[in-house]
Amino acid sequence: MIPTSKTCIERIESCITDLSENGINLVGADDRKLAHVVREHLEYFQLMLGYDSDPKEVLNLLKRNSHHPV
Repeated sequence: MIPTSKTCIERIESCITDLSENGINLVGADDRKLAHVVREHLEYFQLMLGYDSDPKEVLNLLKRNSHHPV
């Protein structure tokens, strides 16, 4: 079962915070950097989002939520 949009947004914000605390700052990152991080850490995002999300979907969530500090 795919979580609601609200849940996905909350979870991707948690990912952004968690990655930042571990030296990967995505706030204000450009599309190229976001795509690289998704490729490198897709399994992490799938685990944190709670379903087998598509890389493009993860990238879109990051784009919508990484432009502002969490």
